[in-house]
Amino acid sequence: MSIPRPSLYLNFAQAPGILDPRAVFTRASTGTTIDRVGLLRTVPASAPRWTSHPTAGVPLGVLVEGPRTNLALQSEAFGTTWTATSCTVTSNTAAAPDGATTADTITVSGASGSCNQGIAITAGNAITLSMHFKRLASSFGRLRITDGINAVAAWFNLAAGTVGTASAGGATVVYAAHSMEALANGWYRCQLTVTTATSTSFFIQFSAAATDNVEPANGDNVYAWGAQAEAPGGTSAASSYIATTTATVTRSGDSLVVPVSANWFNTAEGTLLVEWAGRTTGLGGQVFAAVNNGFNDIIYLTRPNATQLQFQVGSGGSGQVTSLKSYTMVEGAISRAAVAWKVNDFAWSLNGDVPGTDSSGIVPAGIARIGIGCGWGSPAGAQSFVPIRMAAYWPYRLGNAASQTLSQ
Repeated sequence: MSIPRPSLYLNFAQAPGILDPRAVFTRASTGTTIDRVGLLRTVPASAPRWTSHPTAGVPLGVLVEGPRTNLALQSEAFGTTWTATSCTVTSNTAAAPDGATTADTITVSGASGSCNQGIAITAGNAITLSMHFKRLASSFGRLRITDGINAVAAWFNLAAGTVGTASAGGATVVYAAHSMEALANGWYRCQLTVTTATSTSFFIQFSAAATDNVEPANGDNVYAWGAQAEAPGGTSAASSYIATTTATVTRSGDSLVVPVSANWFNTAEGTLLVEWAGRTTGLGGQVFAAVNNGFNDIIYLTRPNATQLQFQVGSGGSGQVTSLKSYTMVEGAISRAAVAWKVNDFAWSLNGDVPGTDSSGIVPAGIARIGIGCGWGSPAGAQSFVPIRMAAYWPYRLGNAASQTLSQ
């Protein structure tokens, strides 16, 4: 099968650092990313964040995230704002994930010892607590979130690189998810997400433990660095690291859009291919691509929840084509989806499966841009929170077989 060349081709994984001159990128704040040697580094405002696999060094693409706030103060200095209960903090004892000697040793000195800090959130928001742990004498790190009545704790095996037990919690604080990501030099980023009800005040806690599902005890110790607490609304996982000192810090959202032009864009029909790298990203609420003019006129590909991917078309504020496929994001897995549209002729394929089709619906009018890893808003919103590896656009509706082949 011969497939013509696209009129727009953006390959972020094979050409890191190179942005098509038609693309417009904005982010009002600095951000962080993983470089080719596995170190966490800060990227200036308004600069795209190309990211790499933290242990293999392979380029993954460009990271597109929404705005997030780190509610945990002194994210790298646990001997300051944090309260050490039955534990001691020895500052700056090891090289941190960014290469600087700013990681602390946390040593438990009594039963259930931990470092603690209070945070405040809007009632009903989920909370994701993340921490960078590295094994010392103890093989487990532990995270815990409590409102003083109910609590959820999770253990992380730093020797095997696998998640351990998590408690269920109850009523006002309920377990949602926990995961860990391997980084360079023996570090792991561990995270715990809980859902909350009416409470607004919480304690976030971390510690070392000797074994799974066992409370911290005298002598347990680990290296720790880079605490982050996020409560953005909805249930989602940790975003890229945001450093704090004496105040909370907000990272602005990334916007990567390509304004359309009659030179290469067809208002009547088209095909869009997008490829992304899976990350630990919670339970949904992601947009991988959107061809749109605001939210009312849009063709977009989203992950609405933990187990599905959605292709949807809206025109004049009314949704008309909606199709769902089973999809579970896997850490490190590469996914591809092709979506094709024309009046009364829509189709899409995920990872080479048989295309889903819809034979009714109009094409949205007034399309102004293609959002890569982001959707609607001004300039863009509802981001992917994962690296986008590639995006391509054809100014005509390719056949179903071609869409299926492209998405393989």
